[in-house]
Amino acid sequence: NGLNFIKKDLELVIEKAKKTHKNLKIIQASNEMIANLLAKNFIIARFFGRSESGPRALGQRSFIASPDIPNLRQIMNKVKKREWYRPFAPIVLKAEAHNVLENVLNNSYYMNTSSTIKKEWIKKLNGVSHVDHSTRPQIIDENSSSDLYEIVNKFFKKTGIPAILNTSFNINEPLVETPQEAMDTFLQINNDVKFLQLDCYLIEKI
Repeated sequence: NGLNFIKKDLELVIEKAKKTHKNLKIIQASNEMIANLLAKNFIIARFFGRSESGPRALGQRSFIASPDIPNLRQIMNKVKKREWYRPFAPIVLKAEAHNVLENVLNNSYYMNTSSTIKKEWIKKLNGVSHVDHSTRPQIIDENSSSDLYEIVNKFFKKTGIPAILNTSFNINEPLVETPQEAMDTFLQINNDVKFLQLDCYLIEKI
């Protein structure tokens, strides 16, 4: 893991943003709140804890969303300014992975293996399904990342879907690294992404 930031760092970024953007609402974030927003089909920009190292975002510097939002791939590719057909990957609960995926390797925390979405789950996981219904899952349990696990588990209990979309928090640039980069990137996105989790804070465009 990389850099960590203290509460004061976050508050300085928030106060600066409020001076130029009057339409921001700031409240304390909770895993229950994030799971509720995901269940209501809101896309969330998530900046949480230490920065990540490696080739892929793993939920700390990520856009996250329910995988069954209609046209989710097209929406996310528009947000990230990528080609419309580019695929996305899911975070999947380890205890449910074999129920929704074929050829599962449980050590796929770093999205380094490929699986196939089972036929009966293709519609529910359409936003994270490639054209051949393959996907590159990040499989987590309570020991992998406790806050992220709790969010996905709460989302599962609310929706019956044991997975969420996860893609890197960036727009044609390197992964966001600091609270200021997270805020700057969030503010340049239209209302397709109305929420930013900035560690212990939740920022909403109203």
